[in-house]
Amino acid sequence: MASGIIQEFVVKFEKVVVCRLEVEKREDYKSRHKSRILSTSSKLEHHAAFVYTRNIFEKFQDELRKINEFTKKKIKRDGLSYVYQVSSCYDVRDTFIVNVDLDSKVSKCDYKLFEFMGILCRHIY
Repeated sequence: MASGIIQEFVVKFEKVVVCRLEVEKREDYKSRHKSRILSTSSKLEHHAAFVYTRNIFEKFQDELRKINEFTKKKIKRDGLSYVYQVSSCYDVRDTFIVNVDLDSKVSKCDYKLFEFMGILCRHIY
């Protein structure tokens, strides 16, 4: 009895895997062959359209659209290193600390979207 259940599970699992692979193939094709609509004239957006998959590019664009909703306040300066508090104009809970090092050209945000998803968050722009 248990072997029949396991066999049925394996067959259904294989079908799910094959279906998922087909979906990924279609998405890969769309990412490589369909042009993306740019919403700004930003060089960064143009570059992102080239390097990101379609799904990640849409998430990137969402972050890019939100940048105008934020204000920044310089908290600290140490040579070429700056610390900013970046806050949403609409949601006080959307406030994060951003560290900018002009010498190494590295910015880090407590939100950590880049570390998690590989895209810059709205706080760093």
